[in-house]
Amino acid sequence: MWISRVTIKNFRKVPFDKEAVISFKEGLNLIIGENNIGKTTIIDAISLCLSYGSVERGVWLKREDFNNPDSPIEISIEFSGLKLQHEAAFLQALVIDDEEKNNQLRFIFSFELKDEKVQPQIKCGELGLTSNPYDLLKYLRAIHLQALRDVNLEFQPGYKSRITKIVKKEFPEYKSFEEIFKDANKKALEHEGEKNPVRVLEGQTNQNIVKLSLGSDNNRIKLNFVEQEFTKILTNIVMKTAEKGLDIKTNGLGYNNLIYISTILTELKVEEKYESHIFNCLLIEEPEAHLHPQLQALLLDFLQTEYKTIQVILTSHSPTLAAAVNFNNLTILAKSRDVMKSVLIKNTALENKNKAFLRRFLDVTKSQMFFARKIIFVEGITEAMLMKAFWNYIFNDISMKFDRQGIEIVNIQGVAFKPYVDLIKNVFAETDVKSVLITDDDRGSSKSCPVDKRFIIDDRIRPTQEIVNIFNEAPISSRALTLKNEVDKLNKEGFKVGIFLSRKTFEVEFALANEKIRKLFKNLISIAQSSAMPELNFAIDIWRKINEKDLKSEFADRILRFIGRASNKKLGIQIPDYIIRAFNFLKDD
Repeated sequence: MWISRVTIKNFRKVPFDKEAVISFKEGLNLIIGENNIGKTTIIDAISLCLSYGSVERGVWLKREDFNNPDSPIEISIEFSGLKLQHEAAFLQALVIDDEEKNNQLRFIFSFELKDEKVQPQIKCGELGLTSNPYDLLKYLRAIHLQALRDVNLEFQPGYKSRITKIVKKEFPEYKSFEEIFKDANKKALEHEGEKNPVRVLEGQTNQNIVKLSLGSDNNRIKLNFVEQEFTKILTNIVMKTAEKGLDIKTNGLGYNNLIYISTILTELKVEEKYESHIFNCLLIEEPEAHLHPQLQALLLDFLQTEYKTIQVILTSHSPTLAAAVNFNNLTILAKSRDVMKSVLIKNTALENKNKAFLRRFLDVTKSQMFFARKIIFVEGITEAMLMKAFWNYIFNDISMKFDRQGIEIVNIQGVAFKPYVDLIKNVFAETDVKSVLITDDDRGSSKSCPVDKRFIIDDRIRPTQEIVNIFNEAPISSRALTLKNEVDKLNKEGFKVGIFLSRKTFEVEFALANEKIRKLFKNLISIAQSSAMPELNFAIDIWRKINEKDLKSEFADRILRFIGRASNKKLGIQIPDYIIRAFNFLKDD
């Protein structure tokens, strides 16, 4: 059984007259999104409801949690994947599906603020029956690891110790274990080989007691160790490092977080073994806390492969985790008209072939787009290197600086934009995330010949003048035309996405825009220095020689260094028009 849907109203940033709906799948769920988007709100809503009345409860409602104090907070939680033992335990909460035989559980938690006190009400099932919350919730449990957690406190001995709970659950009675401790205590108290400190203290105390008692009174005491019951023994278990026997607190916080998560998972496995009718889930905020990237990936892989039967819900800002998770386990949060929009990748209409492509190619850098407000998709290293510098060159007001706009540049390293368009269509639909595709129109090119075949003669690129003569007549490539039509259609349907094409390539467009600043290109490429050389001839000559010598990245670096020099700003470098239009599309609301 697992949580399949959570609906939230009037809780924190979710308005009282709107609702946020979040879908989940069985096993691992990773929720990602920018700061303050609502990740903690989701986790706290689940924790609040499933831990209500529990000693482990970590979320307590305050007036500030009510978006509108005059309306109740409403949180609905639905469960799917029921087994017979679950249906029996939660009979009154069942929602029967006769056709699909896919019965569900439904709980509606309502919290009303009256005289500054929170009044809860819990309804369940198809008929919305009101139930005693403590009877209802004893079979529902959420273990919540908050973002600002001190796991070292959890390792302290005592009846609340997680180790104590695990051992007690696995071994409810262990008489022979008690006898070992009782026998040891008896021997210690009866030991006469040397002064027994317990008996010495006992004797000294009794001497004083006799002197302070009336003659007929016997107020003497006898010292003993704590009764050696199994539960009391367990409260004294301490955790130390295996290698040197040091206190566990001497470990770094990162490893102690992993150790703590390990103990919780062990506890959940034990509970699943003995009380299979109880629902357990693990909620972890920012599992990447104190972990370097390799340990983050290791933790995620472990949760995905070893604990498939326990629902684990993570929230994260880590692109490492976003890149490492199975794509279907990913939930994206973004804003949509001031309300959080949740998209579970598994439930989208993304084509399977595009899912497979994205799963392979969403590395750490590309996964950062899921945390962005605006996305620039580019096809190569040249554009990826230059976009931030171009933006800051055009918009030099501090409030418009690139890093303040929440923009992410995604270099797709080729021209396979189709999966990313599918991603925009299915993941960023109805959100406020804006995207632009900046690419080349590759006029005259084909899949079999990326350089226009009419620009080639004897397996070599034609001379500049011959290319110029046919340049304007070369048609836009079929790849670029198909992509443009798809994006234009989405734009007309209300998607916040645009496509902006260069004429042939970026190098041609940049050289055309800056033909008068020929010193920019000097020393990198041997070019004709004659000012009489026509603009298009000049631009084609630049593009031809960059391709012949494979100087794309060096060319981009040269532009960056040139823009960075204060002395060159007065020269008035021009950013190609198609890039300016793309930036304005992102900038304008």
